[in-house]
Amino acid sequence: LAKIDSLRPKPNMDGLEWRISEGLLATLFSLAQAYFSQGSPRAAEYFIEQAHNLAGSLHSPVMVSRALAKKGELQLHLDQLEGGHQTLMKAAEMLMDMPGPDAADIRRLKGDYNLLNESDRDAGALYSEAVDILEELDKMFSAIDGQGVRYVLNRLFTEYLWNQLLTRPSSDDLA
Repeated sequence: LAKIDSLRPKPNMDGLEWRISEGLLATLFSLAQAYFSQGSPRAAEYFIEQAHNLAGSLHSPVMVSRALAKKGELQLHLDQLEGGHQTLMKAAEMLMDMPGPDAADIRRLKGDYNLLNESDRDAGALYSEAVDILEELDKMFSAIDGQGVRYVLNRLFTEYLWNQLLTRPSSDDLA
């Protein structure tokens, strides 16, 4: 618990700093993917480690979890099954059962681990959990998006009516 408390986000960062940090993290992951695709797992591991260090310095459990998940995925691809599984367990622990795309991705990767360990039934269950998380997120975003659209339309309609009332000629103007 003390380890997680030390990873609380820094309160003095504003939205722009977070977006830049997320962009840098995404860039590091893209570089790792590119190097891995080119057959250089060592370089991929280097960029994933850089992403992990960045996430740790930002005190962001979600970003640390994401970096650990990428590291675990790389380990699985390199047939380091036990190391990959341990890394994925750490990644899941960092999220503390927070729903989100990262939690779904970790479940998918755990399913991959089980598939590689010839535990097809467990893999299927984890894949189903990942899909369930994504479907639940989709419902939540759809509900939020629908409310946002309704709010904007109501606001626009109200403004339109007010403008019509204010610009309508009065009975004095008609005479």
